[in-house]
Amino acid sequence: MLIILFQLGPRRYGLDSQRVVEIVPAMPVREVPGTPAAVKGIFEYRGKILPVIDLCQLTVGRPAEIFLSTRYLVVEANGGSGQLVALLAEKVTDTLTVDEAALLDPGLRPPEAPHLGRVLKDARGELVQCVEVEELITPEIRALLRQCKEVPA
Repeated sequence: MLIILFQLGPRRYGLDSQRVVEIVPAMPVREVPGTPAAVKGIFEYRGKILPVIDLCQLTVGRPAEIFLSTRYLVVEANGGSGQLVALLAEKVTDTLTVDEAALLDPGLRPPEAPHLGRVLKDARGELVQCVEVEELITPEIRALLRQCKEVPA
């Protein structure tokens, strides 16, 4: 399987590339008042308005920094429903091909971070923790999501 690598603060994380529709450069968002801190806002993607979830804010408690390598990982949020969400991540610069058997259970599943799943070792011997998209969309965020509508031309 191909894992897309990125950083959240000082640590490396990964996401199964099969969950990713497209990787796009981070661009300005329109903030939406009244949303949880991890919801950065909304932006236009290929004629649709997508919510942006800041993985740094959700995982390490601070907003993502905007580097040249900061990207939106556009993913399907509800397993086949067509609901797209953009995940904001820092330093999206590499991929790693691994056998699925190389992914190990971390032995911990904190209630505040259920989206942090299995771990693997990269070529440098560092642990990389994978983000589980289905667990990422908290009930609070899920309640806010609506099917994205086409933007009028």
